[in-house]
Amino acid sequence: MGRINSRFRTKPTLFLILATLTFITGIPLTFYGMGLDGGASLVAIIPIAAMFIAAFALWIDYGLVNFTKIKLLWINLIEVGILGFVFGLANVI
Repeated sequence: MGRINSRFRTKPTLFLILATLTFITGIPLTFYGMGLDGGASLVAIIPIAAMFIAAFALWIDYGLVNFTKIKLLWINLIEVGILGFVFGLANVI
């Protein structure tokens, strides 16, 4: 737990913060969605998919922060660019 806290203090990135918020909100929403009746319980797939994407983004973030010599500012700019591309692509579709 101490290593995670130190990462938030020393090397915070956009994906780290967004993935943490996704897991904090996604886990209770998944359990709530599973408790709904009938086909409404399929709503639980949405937070599960969001948490899967967040885990993948967190894995990319971990690799960029710990195994490359790219500065933290550039990593954050890359992550903003990726999010901008994804949200721009979502608006087109």
